Amino acid sequence: MIEIPNSNHFGEQGSTGGTISMINTDLIREIDFSSGGFPVRYGDKLSSVLNIQLREGNRHKVETDISIGMAGAGLTVEGPIIKKKGSWLLSMRKSYLGLVKGPTSLTAVPEYGDLQAKVVYDPTPKNQISMVGIGGSDHVHITDQDDLYNRGWNNVLYHTRQYGIGLNWRTLFSRNGYSILTCSQVFNQSEFLVGDRRGPDAMSMTGSERETTIKAEINYDISTKHGFSIGTAVKEIELDHIIRSREVEFYSNETGKLIKLTPQDQDSRLSTFKASSFVHYKVTPTAGLDLNFGLRGDYFNLTETTNFSPRFGTSYQISSHTVLNGSFGYFYQPMSYIFLNWNQHNKNLDSMQAKHYIIGLEHLFDQDFRLTIEAYIKDYQDYILLNDKENLILNNNATGYARGVDMFAQKQLTNRIYGLISYSYLVSRFKSPELDEFDSDFDTRHVFTLIGGYRLSDQWEFSGKWRYISGKPYTPIIGSDEVIPGDWEPIFADGINVERFPSYHRLDFRLDRRLHFPRWNLVTYFEIENIYNRRNIWSYEWDRSKGKSREIHQFGFFPIGGIRLEF
Repeated sequence: MIEIPNSNHFGEQGSTGGTISMINTDLIREIDFSSGGFPVRYGDKLSSVLNIQLREGNRHKVETDISIGMAGAGLTVEGPIIKKKGSWLLSMRKSYLGLVKGPTSLTAVPEYGDLQAKVVYDPTPKNQISMVGIGGSDHVHITDQDDLYNRGWNNVLYHTRQYGIGLNWRTLFSRNGYSILTCSQVFNQSEFLVGDRRGPDAMSMTGSERETTIKAEINYDISTKHGFSIGTAVKEIELDHIIRSREVEFYSNETGKLIKLTPQDQDSRLSTFKASSFVHYKVTPTAGLDLNFGLRGDYFNLTETTNFSPRFGTSYQISSHTVLNGSFGYFYQPMSYIFLNWNQHNKNLDSMQAKHYIIGLEHLFDQDFRLTIEAYIKDYQDYILLNDKENLILNNNATGYARGVDMFAQKQLTNRIYGLISYSYLVSRFKSPELDEFDSDFDTRHVFTLIGGYRLSDQWEFSGKWRYISGKPYTPIIGSDEVIPGDWEPIFADGINVERFPSYHRLDFRLDRRLHFPRWNLVTYFEIENIYNRRNIWSYEWDRSKGKSREIHQFGFFPIGGIRLEF
């Protein structure tokens, strides 16, 4: 298992977000998403964990898949190795949206590329060695931009590179137990250059972060009613953050205010490490009831903090089709490396803490139709917010909470029909001694998704997706002050996230056509995004000439198409 800080393109360093996934969905074997209450083998996470397992390549023959669409091109190749004792799998993708920038006069076009690979080899029936790699890069150059949050920054260059590679050795040492030894390294580097009306050198930030990890895990079933897991890991961390700037200001999503940076010229390099261990015990005292007890310990040398995380989970099978689940636990996460390495004060920060209380119900209506309902409470302590508006000084004095319900119903493909319905309700608020309680950026009250499809035959398939998201909170700009000619500062409303964007919704439709030939297949597709041309708002931009905000919209009605070759 490789711990990748961010598997998305166009994410900020130290975050887990991003607009496009680096992982090719055709390579995914299984996805396990834990919105809370996850097991003790996972650490350094405060709210959720996403576990993605890539499938193996074809162990019998070589296969090739080539795709070409309006956004980019992709190639996937796979095949067997060493008398079918293993397989290899390689996938590459490259966008070419940059080609449309000139003809369309767009101010910003994202460009990206990625690569994934997996090699599996079974030297003996009880041993398996696998190597997994993933890498990607992305690039955005924004010109002639003058929006409200960047206060007149009109030339932004953003470029990132990242990779993760790991070697796993899995051994079945008895009928009841197995061990996993993993060696991995992940690396990410970002470059952020900003210019304004005073010149191209307003700010430059270059950061590289490398983690090299060795971890071991043993899983053993003592009997049909008792089992345990133990594990340990050591992670070496190398950080290098270079920051150079004039006196600049930027908008903070956390406080809704301008943050001022005095002139910077620093190159902060350091090496540190993390160490962790866990033990997990499972017992089945009676038929249909499972109890899970876990304890995790984490040490972070940079902040000199040690945290212990007890966790408990239970699962009770009410009937052959219905299961009741519950969990409780403590979770810790340190601040992102770039802020810990920003100044000496931030190195004294404790890890943020969360307590999770979760209860859920799973019901299987049929072999192909499952319903899951989960309610949760997450209480946050020692949360990190800005302590000073100067130079990003942070403090552990904030508290907060998240309350929500998730519902998920899925019908797998049978009788030519498949579908998915999900709904989430969330309330999330934070406060600190310096700030009154406010809605967090994640406080999106309602999210509803409907996906469905019908496979008319082996050659024709129709599918569609409709999504609704209630308005996200934001802090509006109500005016501006011109400090010097050509340079201005926005004036924000009192309070944090006191307004909300209008709701977002759109309907997409897709048609797939598959043609079969003796040695290859041709797949063509046509998709229309936002069929009813909903004018969804991306942001508000302050128009100084009119003294009010104007709406910046996302894509409206947008047709796309492409082809795939399989042989």
